[in-house]
Amino acid sequence: MDVEFVQILIKNMYITYQLLLRMYAFNRNELRVFKAICEDLGSTSDIAEALDLSTISIYRAVDSLSSSKLVQARREGKRLHLSPGPHGHSKALCAYIVGSRRPVEPLIGSRLLVLLSVSSHPKTLERVAEEVRLSRESVRRVIWQLKGFGAINQEEGKISIPRSDATLARLLQDFSKGACASMLESMAPAGAVLWSEGLEFIFSSRTPLDERGVSETGITAMSRRGLRFMSDLSYYYCAHWKPRLRKEDIALHQMLIEPGSTRNISYGLLFLMKEGYSPARLVRVGEALGARTLAEEAAKYLSGGVTDSPYFPSRTDMAELRAQYGVS
Repeated sequence: MDVEFVQILIKNMYITYQLLLRMYAFNRNELRVFKAICEDLGSTSDIAEALDLSTISIYRAVDSLSSSKLVQARREGKRLHLSPGPHGHSKALCAYIVGSRRPVEPLIGSRLLVLLSVSSHPKTLERVAEEVRLSRESVRRVIWQLKGFGAINQEEGKISIPRSDATLARLLQDFSKGACASMLESMAPAGAVLWSEGLEFIFSSRTPLDERGVSETGITAMSRRGLRFMSDLSYYYCAHWKPRLRKEDIALHQMLIEPGSTRNISYGLLFLMKEGYSPARLVRVGEALGARTLAEEAAKYLSGGVTDSPYFPSRTDMAELRAQYGVS
């Protein structure tokens, strides 16, 4: 492999991880400062006195929290008044560390990244390592730490949030949704999050985008492969690790945009009929997205079987759609 290409790849991985850290990873002082802000201590001087930290340390923490859109600041005379941000992830974190009186240790550093990765459904260590841009060994160490806090389970090769910890599960799911919406706001203010999970999301935009970690998906990607769908919107998939999207990914993304839409499911099926697909990969992609049942139903339908879902198209309707788009 070309040395220069490897150097660029490593540099891009580093930049990607730094973006993840900025949005999702916090040190102890940052979480202490955020908790103080949630408890309405208000000004930097009040927080510095309450936490016995220097003003410089407070400003550094506030700067980091502001870049993650967890905190907003406004001037009141010579004083800088701080308050929790209006975004969903700020509200979720505030409710967790204040209302539940839970320890912040499981949320420090890359621990929160790992927790967010498995916030909705179990994943393999390999998948988590890919998403959080850490080595397998680093993820193993984080998992070991989280087990010590009772914040994670590892059974049958899968990592998950304990079912009994509803408070932690709620934090992670709400934080994920809010953070994804906040990131989209920075990229496409008029865009809309259509699906989100952990550290990834699908969204629509009325203007074309070329952002790091963003790939065209759904009918936007399908249209570039010969299926000319008409739409005023463009559809994108955002993940900091930016995996190369294959046809199975694109089709499932289209279905996940609105799982109860027969039209969306039909378009995903049509694309796979045109492009060909791997049933095994389709199911693997579905499992990674927390949509294994949907993927299995799609594979069953495509092989001529009968699905249990009422949202899949009839064979007659599918035949008409294939004729309309010239898919044999």
